[in-house]
Amino acid sequence: MRKIVESELLCVFKPQGADADFVPWIIWRRAGPSSSEPLESTVPANVYCCLHFSLTGREYRLGPDGWRPLPACYLAGPATRPFRLRSESACESISIVLQPWVARAIFNVDGSRVVDSHLPRGDLGALATELMARIEELKEPFTPETALPMLVGPLLRDCHRMQTTLGQHHALVKTFARQGSVAATAKALGLTVDLFSAVFRDLTGLRPARWRRLNRAELLVDSLANSAAQNPRLCELGKRAGFSDPAHVSRELRQISGMAPSAIREVALGTDPGHWPLARYWRSAAVATRPA
Repeated sequence: MRKIVESELLCVFKPQGADADFVPWIIWRRAGPSSSEPLESTVPANVYCCLHFSLTGREYRLGPDGWRPLPACYLAGPATRPFRLRSESACESISIVLQPWVARAIFNVDGSRVVDSHLPRGDLGALATELMARIEELKEPFTPETALPMLVGPLLRDCHRMQTTLGQHHALVKTFARQGSVAATAKALGLTVDLFSAVFRDLTGLRPARWRRLNRAELLVDSLANSAAQNPRLCELGKRAGFSDPAHVSRELRQISGMAPSAIREVALGTDPGHWPLARYWRSAAVATRPA
């Protein structure tokens, strides 16, 4: 099951059950197969880590000193601001999206090291090397429907080994998302405010207030993508997500996504090449595709 948009082919795999708490989804992407022009995309600020593999071609990230090449395998995120990527034509890649506390545990890296940065495979230990070897062993024709579930195996193996600890970390973050304030969450967990804030930042790489800001925007975009209304009212959905007024919604979405609010829904539906889709039909069992 695949989706073709202009010069992009995209498949999304979502692990099922509790495994989705560790690895929300895996994305296989082939960009620009029919054009010599590079494909540029914007990655919004987000609360996740991403283990990324470039299978063919080269990818570049735009920085203060221009476009810089990225390694063939790296761990990135969370991102506190949007950034731009550029892919050479016929660039093929696999992105494994991870919760930050999972990436911290299985790759033994300090959460703050990956915020707004990229760690190459050499800094990630034996698991990243094992995953890269699995990818290289995949024979043509590459079939994402079969390959992506197989690829997540080594990651989930390590997650299951640390399931109790990772489950506690997940519960802590979910409690904060539900309570909505540092003081209320700290009280619910029996911690001091300072201790909760320190633990939270250690797990996610982000201060609680910054994580909440990004997560609130992601909830709003998810609501936009999955609204049953033909033209959902941004102000109403924004109020439900915790925004104070339409100006607040507009300002936050521009800062976090790098795009105008009017463009957000089309991107969230997965109709623009170069952007990760958020609509729920991309998060079904096995590999998802947009319905015809």
